[in-house]
Amino acid sequence: MKSLLQKMNACVKPGANEFQEKSSVDEVMAQVKLTPTDTSADGKRWSVSGGSSKNGSLPKLWGKKRQAVAAESSVVTGKVPIVPKPEKTKELIAKAIADNLLFQDLPRAALEVIIDSMHSMEVAAGTDIIRQGDRDASQFFVLEAGVCEVWVRSANATASKKVHVYSAGSAFGELALLYSAPRAATVKGTTRCVLWVMERSVYNAVKRNFTHEQLAARHNLLDTVPALKNLSNHQKALLVDALTQVEFKPGKHVFKRGDPGSDFFIVKEGTALVKDAGGNVLSRLTVGQYFGEKALLEKELRAADVVADGKLICYCLSAAAFQELLGSKEEIWRFEHLKEVPILSALSERQLWQMAHAMKASAFKKGEVVFRKGEAGDTFFIVQSGSFVVLDDGNKELARVGEGGCFGELALLRSDVRAATVKAVADSSVLTLSRDEFTRLLGNLSQLRSVWRLEALKKVPLLTALDAATRSSLAAALRSVNFSSSEDVIRQGDIGDRFYIVERGELGVFKDRQGPIKTYAAGAYFGELALLRNEPRAATVRANTDVSLLELDRGHFHELLGPLLPVMTREAEAYLRQGANWKPQSKVFNVSDAQAVAVLGAGGFGQVLLVQYKGNYRALKIISKGFVKEQGLVEHVKREKELMSECDSHFLVKLEGTTTDDTMLYMMMEAVMGGELFSYLQTRTRPLDENHARFYAASVILALEYLHDRDMVYRDLKPENLLIDLQGYVKVTDFGFVKRLKRGTKTYTLCGTPEYLAPEIIMNKGHNGAADWWALGVLIFELCNGLPPFMDDDRLVMFRKICNRELTFPKHITGDLKHLIERLLDPNPLFRAGAGREGAAEIKSHAWFAGFDWDKFAAKQLPAPYIPKQPSHAGDTCNFAPMQVDTKQFRNKAYKSKGVFKDF
Repeated sequence: MKSLLQKMNACVKPGANEFQEKSSVDEVMAQVKLTPTDTSADGKRWSVSGGSSKNGSLPKLWGKKRQAVAAESSVVTGKVPIVPKPEKTKELIAKAIADNLLFQDLPRAALEVIIDSMHSMEVAAGTDIIRQGDRDASQFFVLEAGVCEVWVRSANATASKKVHVYSAGSAFGELALLYSAPRAATVKGTTRCVLWVMERSVYNAVKRNFTHEQLAARHNLLDTVPALKNLSNHQKALLVDALTQVEFKPGKHVFKRGDPGSDFFIVKEGTALVKDAGGNVLSRLTVGQYFGEKALLEKELRAADVVADGKLICYCLSAAAFQELLGSKEEIWRFEHLKEVPILSALSERQLWQMAHAMKASAFKKGEVVFRKGEAGDTFFIVQSGSFVVLDDGNKELARVGEGGCFGELALLRSDVRAATVKAVADSSVLTLSRDEFTRLLGNLSQLRSVWRLEALKKVPLLTALDAATRSSLAAALRSVNFSSSEDVIRQGDIGDRFYIVERGELGVFKDRQGPIKTYAAGAYFGELALLRNEPRAATVRANTDVSLLELDRGHFHELLGPLLPVMTREAEAYLRQGANWKPQSKVFNVSDAQAVAVLGAGGFGQVLLVQYKGNYRALKIISKGFVKEQGLVEHVKREKELMSECDSHFLVKLEGTTTDDTMLYMMMEAVMGGELFSYLQTRTRPLDENHARFYAASVILALEYLHDRDMVYRDLKPENLLIDLQGYVKVTDFGFVKRLKRGTKTYTLCGTPEYLAPEIIMNKGHNGAADWWALGVLIFELCNGLPPFMDDDRLVMFRKICNRELTFPKHITGDLKHLIERLLDPNPLFRAGAGREGAAEIKSHAWFAGFDWDKFAAKQLPAPYIPKQPSHAGDTCNFAPMQVDTKQFRNKAYKSKGVFKDF
């Protein structure tokens, strides 16, 4: 198949209102003009002259699109190399990097490994050590001997200008330790120079490995604390990150008897002495031991003195941090018991925390009736203390409900009468939540359960190609079943005819009397091949806890999907052949049937065209296979397609199909015809007012909430990646950096747009969805100010501002917005708005959004502050700037596929 770039006809000029006949894609490209993408190292974004006026207006804003950056994975094969060097050389290197941002927070041991790994380099006078514009930069230099000059050539200049001189003990080129940015200057040796060279791969790998070791050690310490034994791994991971290091001099009190308890300590180095009122030593606490843990859960006075015996270094966790991250002891108790309620299995942890926070306490005297059989039910109960008896019409006892048990839960699901009478056996207390309050807080429970089932079915490979209506029919056919702990759900060797999805609890997989070889938790599935194949079960699946499952039998499956069974059987055979490597095919389209209309955008390895396909207009992303392979982005692009195909939201651009030919990959997406938010901002002479910015921020919040609820992080938020639809609402596009991240884990690859990077990404400390909320803070600031908050021509200066949160607000920013931005731009991702237990709900309930109707907004029923120009016809690109693309960089790169892209 020839490339679409060679075959497409019937194109139209961007912005034209009438079709032209027989225009090739090349001709269209020759007729339109695109400003080249900014790839300069200085990160300059806006050119604003004249400054701000008193009322916050700005002159006309203009500038080039910002380009995202990405570093390769931090992998060093084998051991980190050790290059012998004199102690005085090590001291010189250590002094040269002492105040450098990139080496702050590194433990001494890690610095020593990095310094030991540096290799020497000698250059003669007149040699270029770094050349301005070089793109493959990956080395940082420390000058041990000699003199270097720094020369910079500006864009319009014919000659370079000397701007700086480096002498022995200087360091330069540190940006290359983060990612491959083009060098911003030329550094030339004016004498013979001796340099020590640090490699990015070593720097990142050492930093990452030491971070992992520190976190693992802290996690192991927390595992030994009985007071924390009931916390989940995710909760412990939060506490690990919240630990701070404190140091006490010899003889210094950590705390005194009678002090209010406010902190918990783990000994890292040294010894702590526990003393009674008379000064007698009761015990000695050494490395790995802990004290003060009751302060996290109880407000008690200290029962003894704790004193440093010599120099003492401890990890410390404050009760305030514990409560902010995990809630009070009461909230944790509520959350843990809500997790055990079967009908609530569809709720996320975030939703359960919201529910736990909203429940109200109530009390009943012994013999008091809570409700009677036949009464209307609208309230759900959890027993805090005491017990209750469930009675039938004849006062016969049906069941007893004690502490932690619940009753009346069906009232949350539907309006119905009570099926039995409930009476207090003793003086008792309960927590209650009404159906109305639940619906106001989280929505309709029946709909939430239905959505959860649909999402669960979408994860099953054999079912991913089903259309929404068929999948919905399957979801409705699922039946809830329960199994007790240690009970077998399926047995190895039995003939299978049922498929299961885990709603609640955990199961183990046992094969040939060994195991568990794997476990299944909520959202997992098993037994799917039994729907198509009449074969013995390959393993036993046994409940490790009491479990609630959704079950679908083969009879209902065949009844609903009869015509599709031959195709699905072939898919199952491929599934069995390829095992874990198998991936379902997305909707495939015939690229030859697509007619190019206009160029909508372009990037480093492809472009986006507006095409007409079977009577409809779509956006077609065209990606060069050769370029992707050369850049090592194969898995990156495949992940983009895979994750994008899973998403279906009003606020995310939808992927509708993919295909390939000999040289290109094609992704067919919905066409969002209102233009880019970036382009709209460029037409303005002043920043957005807060109501306008609030509307766009709301779209982004719902998009990020959708992704985070599905364990995806976005990582490249900016106006350039936001498209405006014809109703004026914003959709997030470009899934290039989206990644699935298991709850409680982090990723370490630096990626994103420099102005929007969170501190933890720059410092390579590991990041998660909290980095997206930082980017939201930057976005809102930029929308209301015209410039990002930490903008600087020098990228390293900008990164220092980001990490130090050097934040200055213009006078026109209101107090509520200032507070929200400060919460979003919290340097500590643990305590950043949106990153906590309530997730996006914390941002949506902020005072800046007071009175904002989120339900109407989600349904796209609120009027937009800006409506794009309405096209004269469906293919009119009047909201997109004319552009011409230099296709030389990705054309003529034929790539003979050896299966690398076969699943695309």
